[in-house]
Amino acid sequence: LSGRLTPEMVAELEEELVDRFGPIPPEGRALLQVVKTKERLRQLGIKRLELSNGYALVQFAAPERLHLAKLLALLKKEPHRLRLSPDQTLRFRLPEEESPWARVEICLKEVETFVKGK
Repeated sequence: LSGRLTPEMVAELEEELVDRFGPIPPEGRALLQVVKTKERLRQLGIKRLELSNGYALVQFAAPERLHLAKLLALLKKEPHRLRLSPDQTLRFRLPEEESPWARVEICLKEVETFVKGK
């Protein structure tokens, strides 16, 4: 699972695991979610994603893939919630959600709005 797996490959793996061993335990589902998320981060050009104290810190590996006009408009519209630092790290204030995975999903959906060629 450490290699690059497409969402389709992960779905096939999940199906095969269920066929062979029955329902996947929560730990196994969490591992599959990590694999899916890592591939999505790679596709979005994100080098690092960290959730801490109600914030997401997103560091971009490929800042040239950002739609700067869209990002700047969003930063201007919501300066209380978003901030971009000189090292290409974007800080998001996230809504309260029960699940960390729900917070990750909210963050990545927002990032998708200003990344080229996702």
